[in-house]
Amino acid sequence: MSHRRSRATPVALCLALLAIVGVGCDPHPNYRGALEGLRGTNLVGTADPAFAPRLLTTPAGAQGLDDISYAAQAYDAVVTIALAAVAAGTDGIDLARHIVSVTRGGQVCDTFTACTTIISEQGDIQYVGPSGPTPLNDSGEPDRGEYQLETFGPDDRVNPALTTTIDSPTPSSMGVNAPSLQGTRAGDGTLHLGALLPESGIGSENLPGLEAAVQLAVADINRAGGVLGQPVQVTIADSGDATTDTAIRSVEQLLADGVDSIVGPASSAVTLKVIDRVVGAGVVLFSPSNTATALSGYPDRGLYFRNAPSDLLQGAALARVVAESGAHTAYVLAIDDTYGAGLANQLAESLDTEGVNLVGTTLYDPTLSSYFETIAPVRAADPDAIVLVGFGESSRVLRALVVRGLGPLRKHVFGTDGNTSNSMAERFDSGQ
Repeated sequence: MSHRRSRATPVALCLALLAIVGVGCDPHPNYRGALEGLRGTNLVGTADPAFAPRLLTTPAGAQGLDDISYAAQAYDAVVTIALAAVAAGTDGIDLARHIVSVTRGGQVCDTFTACTTIISEQGDIQYVGPSGPTPLNDSGEPDRGEYQLETFGPDDRVNPALTTTIDSPTPSSMGVNAPSLQGTRAGDGTLHLGALLPESGIGSENLPGLEAAVQLAVADINRAGGVLGQPVQVTIADSGDATTDTAIRSVEQLLADGVDSIVGPASSAVTLKVIDRVVGAGVVLFSPSNTATALSGYPDRGLYFRNAPSDLLQGAALARVVAESGAHTAYVLAIDDTYGAGLANQLAESLDTEGVNLVGTTLYDPTLSSYFETIAPVRAADPDAIVLVGFGESSRVLRALVVRGLGPLRKHVFGTDGNTSNSMAERFDSGQ
């Protein structure tokens, strides 16, 4: 199925030449407009219009923020941990028993101060922060998701005017179990947080927003008097990505420093590399952006939490969007890691449910400099729609698709929460 638009842009002329004589275009095109029409799902970012401006007041946000994906979830992860420590009366392992309960079922409060006032009066709370209502289930994760369907305009950037909202209810395949808390770790009266953030590697474009969110949350908590009468401490360390052992080294240092909880990592694949070590030490691990299905029901000793919903939900929401585009066939290109493989599997199931024929799936190496060979099977299959599951390296995959006549100007192309961002588009425009 050809795309519904045709324009005499440099991109369109290049693609016409490719169709007529079979000659490829410049393998590193920098023309604007090549991503127009690209659509993708993103978790709804923030329900609070004041949140993004407040991020700019932090050291990490002072230079401006191009991408604040999952920043609201990072802020809420920090505040939720702090409220759990207040409810538990300790920064020790017992705070984990209260993380789920402070997110659901009680009196709604939207700031650390308001929530702690209710707790001090022996009341139950439901903390609702800038990411909106995110009650955690007994497994320590959301069981419903609200996503934004975002569309790129002719400037290769997300056009906010075209953003719509999609709700994804709990799929029948999502089981919930309440793990019992295992382990012992006493508190010392001072809540010390570690933040495992992508200072390097795949996903590093998200660092400024995530770091700003952590800084803002800690500042807000400490302005309100801190936790257990003491200021919250925070140590930020590099998570790297799944291709390195950076996160393992960082975790060892954070544990040696005596942290009580760790916020992060951003990447599900990195989390799977470090989760056993963290929870084995009796320390809470709380990610604001892990979505891999493999982490649902993981044997985590009752110490792993996330306030981003599983890709069981994103896969169902995105498959519905693909079907509603009119596509009858689809091809999935996914990064070869836990996130990519898990979402690709869920997409296969959900696309079938929606009546869309999946004609192929390719898991790709994120370290490749060129993806022309990778997309050859896509060109041969000639699907109506292409779904790209990845992170910053998606810019190079999209470049290959565009050059081979498979870009958003010619096909229905969809992204996911890892790559539907202006920072990914900037990488594309700059030839990265």
